[in-house]
Amino acid sequence: MKAKFRCTRRCGFTLVELMVATALGMLIALVATAVMLSTRQAFAANDDYAELEENGRFALQMIGRAIRQAAFDNWDGGGGAALIAGSDASPAIFGLDDRSLKSNSPALDRPTTGVNGSDVLAIRFVGSGPAPGGDGTVFNCAGFAVPQPEDPDAGRGWSIFYVALSDGEPELRCKYANADGNWNSVGMVRGVETFQVLYGLDPDGDGKPNRYVPAGEIERLADATPAAGVGANPWKQVVAVKFAMLMRGSSGNRADAPDNRYDLFGPAYARSAGASDPGSSISEPELPQASRHRLRKTVSATVMLRNAAGGG
Repeated sequence: MKAKFRCTRRCGFTLVELMVATALGMLIALVATAVMLSTRQAFAANDDYAELEENGRFALQMIGRAIRQAAFDNWDGGGGAALIAGSDASPAIFGLDDRSLKSNSPALDRPTTGVNGSDVLAIRFVGSGPAPGGDGTVFNCAGFAVPQPEDPDAGRGWSIFYVALSDGEPELRCKYANADGNWNSVGMVRGVETFQVLYGLDPDGDGKPNRYVPAGEIERLADATPAAGVGANPWKQVVAVKFAMLMRGSSGNRADAPDNRYDLFGPAYARSAGASDPGSSISEPELPQASRHRLRKTVSATVMLRNAAGGG
């Protein structure tokens, strides 16, 4: 007698059932992968934005502290150096439009074209304590102590801010003079796409800025006649500094179309002076393709000078 076998569900799946199960499995895998990629992109974007916030705060604090130090005189020098005479001193704060600098050239010598129209901001101040290391109370932008000079004008310390490329990435740099008189620069903040500076002029001497202008306008004023209401050196009329930076993230984490326009000093300034002040307005479609999908953020501050601009 032959045994009879009946096929039950344990005998296997039909071809239709197998195809349906495979399709569902693939769908679940695709959904899980999409969720994982989305979560990873969101985490990277949040990390990038947090880095932008931190870099922006650090840059504002560092530049603001240096500006407040402009024209500083060491009143506690104990007779080691005479105070600077305001009428004879060179300007304590000045700059260049649309320029970058070489690391090892003296001060502002041999400037080059600015990165995305970035400006140069130069600040001078008197140090404290004996050479070569000072007493550790007055520092330049690189964090090195500056001693009190023998020549209270020419021997003042320097803090110079500008933007240069480092391995293809724009960064804010600090240029300074070493104790031996040689020049050097150090990178302070990476991802600074443009650095813009306006100077608040006070031609009537009431201590309040009448208007904010770029460095090029001050140079044009220097060529004007005294009859036009301009002093011999309008850089000494600067009582405030307004500066702004466009920061960018380190990786392309943006999902939206890169078509934003950034007016660093606001739309009103962009309409009135943007065409003559390179870098004060940045349009993303005009940036290199490789950097367009970066996160971006503008930061700005206005700082009043604590010391007399003449340095005395």
